[in-house]
Amino acid sequence: MSQNYFVRRELPVGASYEEAYWGVVKDPDGNVRDRRLERERYLGDIKVELAFINALPAGRMLDIGCGLGFLLSGVADSWERHGVEVSEFAIEHASHYGHIYQGCLENAGYPDQHFDLVVIYHVIEHVQNPQKLLKEIRRILKPDGWLILGTPDFDSGAARRFGENYRMLHDTTHISLFSNDSMHRFLRDHGFRIEWVEYPYFETRYFNQDNLLALLDTSKVSPPFYGNFMTFYCQREALPELKERVQGLSNYLSCEGEVLRLFQQDCTEALTSMLESGLSLCFQGKGAMRPIAGLLADRLAELGSTAIYQADTALPAQTMANIVLTYTDGALRVTLPALGLPTRDAVLACPEDLLLLAMLFEDMAARVGDKFKEATWPL
Repeated sequence: MSQNYFVRRELPVGASYEEAYWGVVKDPDGNVRDRRLERERYLGDIKVELAFINALPAGRMLDIGCGLGFLLSGVADSWERHGVEVSEFAIEHASHYGHIYQGCLENAGYPDQHFDLVVIYHVIEHVQNPQKLLKEIRRILKPDGWLILGTPDFDSGAARRFGENYRMLHDTTHISLFSNDSMHRFLRDHGFRIEWVEYPYFETRYFNQDNLLALLDTSKVSPPFYGNFMTFYCQREALPELKERVQGLSNYLSCEGEVLRLFQQDCTEALTSMLESGLSLCFQGKGAMRPIAGLLADRLAELGSTAIYQADTALPAQTMANIVLTYTDGALRVTLPALGLPTRDAVLACPEDLLLLAMLFEDMAARVGDKFKEATWPL
């Protein structure tokens, strides 16, 4: 997973979004279709999205990956309609319905907070760097501006049942594969408030007996089914700095939880062993780690253990184990005197964030206390 949000597939060599993609195509069921002739059918498929857009106060909107411009064509003329599209072939059609920029959104140079609404409908799965794209979307949206994002769920019921025969894998340009859970996290972590999510199926033309019966035969391409598509209706959230930090720490903990657990386990066992051997603990901190070393000493002292904090210029007494906390080059280092063995270091790659470090050592102190209780060690 990339940042634990999506699974990456390689874009096929020679992949193109020109006429072969937007003109006459063969769909996953083997049907030959001309996409240019499907405007009315497409508008019927997105009638819920269009009804929502057209009920909003008219403003300036952007359709990213607007293709042939069909979605723009269904938006009321009271809107100022813009689109972004990489395909020169598709732009020839889309330009009838709005102002179209050819290229990637990141190169369009739209001003900050320029749009009231951004739509990215079944596009993000084609993008190599979804994080960069979503950050740019947030930049160009007005405060509380709307984002409508549609994409397949590559962990849906049909995806699990059909595996490699899942129809959304048929398009080899689907290279960033999200799940329902990961898209929720992806949007929240990048400053969007999810108002609701739709899973269009039962009110569409795809809900029929043939497609339901096709679920029984997993040797063929999966049929359209509930949960294949998910449409997120979000608003740009004013993201306070503290919340942004906390979300970043949450992502770190999700990705590095096992590494952090082993680090905590190593330090906890070492500290417990020292205390059980009758040593007092002297904590020292280098630089930014001074308050954290003091916090750890205070917490252990509150539990009844013999733990003190000394400035890093002072020498501990001979009867004390000297534990030193430092942070350099993106890594936390805890120097642990080993009984009868050479001094060793426990190292953890982590952000230099006092909130994270304080919570880490608060928890570590509690774990040391729990081990004492288990061993009926007098605190």
